[in-house]
Amino acid sequence: MSANLHGQLLCQGTSLARGGSIATSIVFLILAPCRLYSLRNEETKGQGAIRLTSQISSPIPAAAAVAQLVSMLKFAHGQLDIWRIVETCLALATAVAFIVVSAVEHRKTIRPSSAIVAYLLAMLGSDVFALTHPGHAGVASTGSQNDRGLTAITLVVRLTLLAFECRDKSLALFSKYAGLSPEETVGVLSRTFFCWLAGLMALGNKRMLRPADMPPLDTQQRGAKLRGQALKHWESRERPERGVTLLSVLARCLMAPALRPIIPRLCVTVCRCSQPVLIRQAMAFVSGTNEHAECRGNWILSAAIVIYGGLAVCTSLYRHRLNRLQIGIRASLVALVYDKALKISSDVFDANRVVTIMGTDIDSVSGAGEMLHETWGQFAELATGMILLAREVKWLWPLPLAIIVASSRVSKYVAANVRMRQKNWTAATQTRISTLSSTLGSMKSVKAMGLAGHLGDYITDLRQAEIESSKDVRWMHCIYNASANAVGIFTPVVTVVLFALVAAAQGVQLDAKTTFTTTAILAVVTHPANMIMTIVPRAIAALANHAVCLCCLDLDECADVVSVCRLVGCIHVNLRRATFMLLASRSGRMLHQALLVSIFGAPLSYFVSTDTGVTLNRFSQDISLVDRQLPVALSGLCTQILKMTVQLAILLQVQRQLWLALPVCIAVVYVVQRVYLRTSRQLRALELESHSALYSWFLETVDGVVSIRSFAWQASATARNLEGLDSSARPEYALMCLQCWLNLVLDLLVGLVAVGVIAVALRWRDATVEANLGMSLNIIFVTSPTLVRLVQSWTSLDVSLGAVARLKSAIEETPSEDKPGEGLKPDAWPTRGDLHVRNLSAGLENMVLTSVDLDASPGQKLVICGRTGSGKSTIVLSLLWLIESSGSINVDGVPLSRIRRSAIRDQCFITVPQDAFFLPQATLQFNLDPSGRVPRSILRDALLSVDMWVPVSAVSPGADPFDQPMSSLPSFSVGQTQLLAMARAVVKRHALAGAGEYHDDEPCRPILLLDEATSSLDAATEAKIYDIVQSVFTEKGYTVVIVAHRVSMLADRMRPGDHVAWIQDGRVVKVGNADDLRRGLESWHEGQDTHLE
Repeated sequence: MSANLHGQLLCQGTSLARGGSIATSIVFLILAPCRLYSLRNEETKGQGAIRLTSQISSPIPAAAAVAQLVSMLKFAHGQLDIWRIVETCLALATAVAFIVVSAVEHRKTIRPSSAIVAYLLAMLGSDVFALTHPGHAGVASTGSQNDRGLTAITLVVRLTLLAFECRDKSLALFSKYAGLSPEETVGVLSRTFFCWLAGLMALGNKRMLRPADMPPLDTQQRGAKLRGQALKHWESRERPERGVTLLSVLARCLMAPALRPIIPRLCVTVCRCSQPVLIRQAMAFVSGTNEHAECRGNWILSAAIVIYGGLAVCTSLYRHRLNRLQIGIRASLVALVYDKALKISSDVFDANRVVTIMGTDIDSVSGAGEMLHETWGQFAELATGMILLAREVKWLWPLPLAIIVASSRVSKYVAANVRMRQKNWTAATQTRISTLSSTLGSMKSVKAMGLAGHLGDYITDLRQAEIESSKDVRWMHCIYNASANAVGIFTPVVTVVLFALVAAAQGVQLDAKTTFTTTAILAVVTHPANMIMTIVPRAIAALANHAVCLCCLDLDECADVVSVCRLVGCIHVNLRRATFMLLASRSGRMLHQALLVSIFGAPLSYFVSTDTGVTLNRFSQDISLVDRQLPVALSGLCTQILKMTVQLAILLQVQRQLWLALPVCIAVVYVVQRVYLRTSRQLRALELESHSALYSWFLETVDGVVSIRSFAWQASATARNLEGLDSSARPEYALMCLQCWLNLVLDLLVGLVAVGVIAVALRWRDATVEANLGMSLNIIFVTSPTLVRLVQSWTSLDVSLGAVARLKSAIEETPSEDKPGEGLKPDAWPTRGDLHVRNLSAGLENMVLTSVDLDASPGQKLVICGRTGSGKSTIVLSLLWLIESSGSINVDGVPLSRIRRSAIRDQCFITVPQDAFFLPQATLQFNLDPSGRVPRSILRDALLSVDMWVPVSAVSPGADPFDQPMSSLPSFSVGQTQLLAMARAVVKRHALAGAGEYHDDEPCRPILLLDEATSSLDAATEAKIYDIVQSVFTEKGYTVVIVAHRVSMLADRMRPGDHVAWIQDGRVVKVGNADDLRRGLESWHEGQDTHLE
């Protein structure tokens, strides 16, 4: 009876292999005509050696099928197996169809055929099963031996064909397809195992990667295509907009990429939930006495290969498809925001918020696809795990749910209390970044007015407020982290202990099989529960950032709420962010302060040659990495190292055979991380660099949108934005793929160890302890994510340290404008304002001024005029010591070459530039008096003197205008803004004098310097400016230097002793007096651009 049962089992196995072969052949024969029909109108895309070698090898399976049919008929001895005949005939027909389909696919497609590769893989699996199944090994007839020989030959041929069919077709394609992505020209296996990254990794380990080395994006991911789809669906959106309007637009725009992760996610769920079942079956096999052990053991081993291999491959595919979806969402949002920026009014869109919208908000919304798929996937795993748990612990299965619900109450408390704290933190970060953006964009004016030091202190205070706001959030994250970890820590212990107590009370002993199976199931239950609790606050954050993007795209309809939406920011909760709170705060504060001092102390030439986006990236992304990622990565690395050490120690103790595999595993991990880190570090740097260029162009577009529309440059601007978008996505996508490759390799390594453990236990089951096997498989169950997180934490730490290195490099390599011997800073100077310039030669890049001599005495005006490009502004830059110069500049007999340069601008000159700079985020009082030394009465008098008190006080009734941010005050015209700049000059006069009221005998008299301050003003406002100069400065003994392009208004305001200097080609061609100016000096300016009116 047992012999018959054994024979039945063997026949069932043989029939399964034969059935799989027949089914595969039938499916291929059905799909082959459909595929040929779909390719009938396709043009020929290439030909070459790949096609030739494939055509040479393709007929071999047909010949093998014929030989197998002949062998079967020859040795049948009157007993023909109809199913073997059907299998062989179908194999022959399929081989013929294979030849035709392969030839057409090679000529008319850009990538190897996925259908052919799938067919070959299925047939290879059938061949391997046929060769290794016990049913064939036990047959000794001549016909069977011949069949096995032909099967082995067919296996080798199919492997050869698979190698040919999987080869990259880029070299075989015509030149018109040369710009395709390597991912578009490789086969399904190369895409699955990321073999197309081999060239990039080899290049990254050989030399430094450049932007040109990045593989191009495929057609479906390029910005132009995504922009067209996004604009089409945005224009056809439902109106009025709802809270999920933008998400629905993205769903319609990216329907296919959004659905592709479903199948691999289901496979991941099945593989994860199958591991406890596999553990139970393996332990049952080791402890049992099955007489058909060999067959059953083979099935368990096959299941282990499928589960662990499938988990590694499906997880990789799932993450890869999520990454593609994320790239698509980000590109679509950037295209929509940029298109909106080109259409709306320039005074509605806040350029200083663009970095936050392009970075934090869009990045958060781009993760919506991952959160959606993870939510339903984790719920599916949780439900399946609870069903499996009920089979093991019976009525105790609700206990883990109770612990999860209790922990979720803590999470609910944290979610309710963290929102406002997170909002405050985000608002503080946005204020700091927008302040830096405004300051860096106007650094010439900031330095000229001597505001660099005051603004540096102001930004430092903002940074401190940001850090203080972050502490409240971090403590809430500590509570959240504790509640989330409590689920994984206490659920297995409480459940197993209670079940053991109940079993003991019922007189039943808890066996090892139930214990370790239950532990594995609880891991399946608790992990999804933790992930769901983590996704909830992330989903809240994504909805908040979605509101920001929606308001940005719909400014015409919701302009009143956009400022509120922007304050929501990113409410992203990182479970380990609070671990190293003090480290993050201190390191972030010190690095930010050092960087701020270094950048603000740089010469003007640095800001001319360095893109603002690059500098702003140091303060935003790099500082954010130090604040948020560095402590998380460091704590995560330490945690994972400790976990891995304990897990390895236990695993090696219960499975001593793994000592032999340990050196190989260590070597593999070392090589993998070495190759990965060398390439990923460079990809991350290129990603940050490309994002800087994208942000910079966006800022330039918002600032110059009026000119772009005036000259109809929208198409060119959009094309450049799309180019920058693709350039930024290329290293980002390559880095994502590299991370998927890393996870795949590590998962396969852990899976190989697990399969090895099971194989050893099955082979020597008499010497295997059931409990040791269960413990080792449970440890392997959690070792895979631990190993992946270990490498990811190391990578994240490496990226964070890269940010620290970039900050350190910026701090050390940024040149300082102060030179040796320029450290003098007099306390009360100048007291007269006597200015003498001798033999001055200067220029920013090329020499502009040559041997310039100028003099200005106290109480006098020196007017410098000349045509455009004559060198007037260069004189101003030289006086303020913003550029290097030769010659001498003395004020009250003190050479400016001995004075600290910041002191020259802050103490020696009161500068009013052509472009008045006011910080929108700061209060009116700070903008008028950054030093904070002047009482408000003086500020009010200064505003009254320039007729600006009434406009600035037009705020809410009862509100003090001095406490209001400049952005909340009424919009001012260009003339009113320049009048406010004159009011600031008046306030600075009093601040330097140290007086509380107006006095004629002030001890410190700085020089008033007007750098074409009235060039863009109307006549009335220009006259008002010069009247203020006359009454407040000149009549009270202050030296005034006026650089003017238009001097008609000055003609009637010149007094005896005032001088006019005409500049031409960098030289002083004449110095005259008031009478010369009134006569017009036509002889000196014939044909020039002086515009005497």
